[in-house]
Amino acid sequence: MIPTKLQKLEKELQYKGYKLTKQRKIVIEVLLEKEKEHLSAEEIFDLANKKDSNIGLATIYRTLELFEKLRILDKVNFLKDNTALYDLREKKNQHFHTHLICDKCGN
Repeated sequence: MIPTKLQKLEKELQYKGYKLTKQRKIVIEVLLEKEKEHLSAEEIFDLANKKDSNIGLATIYRTLELFEKLRILDKVNFLKDNTALYDLREKKNQHFHTHLICDKCGN
């Protein structure tokens, strides 16, 4: 049986001494469901809150901070409006795409 991305991330957390709590699992599920997009913490919160209305924004921020520290996801800060966007790493310790912002229109 080929392990799913969720199972691989769970093993990675366990290897690093962390458990896959219900809240962490929800955050990973949201990121996997939207893996082609870059999401803000607030967007992740909105999507996670649909799965479990008891999950709080502070929990989302703590989980994202932990996942960034463990190099499970990447945080990209955009200078224009100081927005931070998150996405899962494709492969362990690698992140190979760039983000460009137009100086004129901001897109």
